[in-house]
Amino acid sequence: MKTNQPLVSVIIPLYNSEEYIVGTIESVLNQTYKNVEIIVVDDGSTDGSFAVAKRYESEAVHVYHQSNQGAQVARNFGFSVSKGKYIQYLDSDDYLPPHKIEGQVVVLENRAEQTIAIGPVFVDRGGECKVWPMPEIYHDFDCGFDMLVNLWYYFTPSLCIGSYLTPRELVEKSGGWDESLLKNQDGDFFSRVLINARKVVFVENEGQVWRVRENSTSHKVSAAKTESVLRSYIKIADLMLSTEDSERVRHAIAVAFGSFVINDSDRKHGNLALIHLKKLGIKPYYRINSAYFKALEKVFHPQTAMALFKKIQKLRGKEVYFAE
Repeated sequence: MKTNQPLVSVIIPLYNSEEYIVGTIESVLNQTYKNVEIIVVDDGSTDGSFAVAKRYESEAVHVYHQSNQGAQVARNFGFSVSKGKYIQYLDSDDYLPPHKIEGQVVVLENRAEQTIAIGPVFVDRGGECKVWPMPEIYHDFDCGFDMLVNLWYYFTPSLCIGSYLTPRELVEKSGGWDESLLKNQDGDFFSRVLINARKVVFVENEGQVWRVRENSTSHKVSAAKTESVLRSYIKIADLMLSTEDSERVRHAIAVAFGSFVINDSDRKHGNLALIHLKKLGIKPYYRINSAYFKALEKVFHPQTAMALFKKIQKLRGKEVYFAE
């Protein structure tokens, strides 16, 4: 191991991922970059996940256990015991390509301080991995705030957490993960990281693999999770406007809230989102490039308009599509 290589801390919250945690840990151990510490924090798993992770415990792999409190609590604890110059967050059912950490560390070491690295997201649905296409995000940014605005304009709250490699000081400045949120914790956390980032550098091919599990915790919907998403959106929107109250920021907020209302919300929380937009003096924007939807939205509640539009598209034998 080269002693002049900066240490990278890989923080993995673990909950009921017995089937996947081996591949996740080994993807880190098999990185071409070797100066890595792995911090696994079991969040009260009820399967054999903790025992499987413990088998990897070594000088470089540290395994902890906590009662079930949520991944964000586990990530905050993992960071508190970490020592790395760079922080690599990784979910327990995802994994990293072998050159991911090396490729991003090399770039960051040659850049100014408070620069964050990002890479593409590869989607694994149990077969061939394919790149999740986001050309609006996959490039360098002069500042992290510009990337955040683009994420919201294209209604993507955040890249998958493993795509980032984050300098320790940016995690410290962010204030950590909001432990009260049940969903969109990553969007909330990385919004605060990006606002403090001077630069964003995109490293082609060096991202993470997102293993899609239809029965995963993140796919389960509840009113409490919907409320959590809305609360995180309000926090992020207020933070963005306090940083730059401009037409482009207001338009990005209009798009993100519009997407939440018609795609990710029940009627109660959709209405609360619309009320908050009205307080901000922002009209929701629905990026659906269809005269049918635009006509329906003028007459009906946006959620009703979306439901009717989907039925019309089905009758026409077409998919719902969005504006470029």
